[in-house]
Amino acid sequence: MERTNRMLILALTVVLGLLLQVLFVFADMRDTPQKAVMNFAQACLGFNADCLQAYSCQASQKLIEDYTNLGVSRAAEMGYSLFFIKEKLYHPETQTLKQDFETARIKLTAMRKAPLRSFFTGRSSHIDMVFDLVWEKDGWKVCGNPFELIPQ
Repeated sequence: MERTNRMLILALTVVLGLLLQVLFVFADMRDTPQKAVMNFAQACLGFNADCLQAYSCQASQKLIEDYTNLGVSRAAEMGYSLFFIKEKLYHPETQTLKQDFETARIKLTAMRKAPLRSFFTGRSSHIDMVFDLVWEKDGWKVCGNPFELIPQ
């Protein structure tokens, strides 16, 4: 009898764990303004034009090509390929300043580093920016001129 109770408790624990895992997966798939800001900032620092277009609103689409061309020319001036000036976000934190059904204002605080260069030089810089977002038919999009993230 005691063995049956232990097996029942173990089986219920496993089933509960699986149900919670499925619930967490669906919760993580939800589109949020914080995710849009994080993905946009990472794409901006990495000069990923396709991802930038996916996370920027219609009004900002024309700035993307100019931004990526600026990155390519800046890298060429220094004698590098675009790969060497790309940066990554480290220790990102977002804070919702304002949000309603169609607009949001999100503050992003993070460190940005060029992975290879920062390993040798220890150089990094701090990001403290506020992003304005709008809800479009396919998700949250960053609007305005958020290209202050251009690597130094």
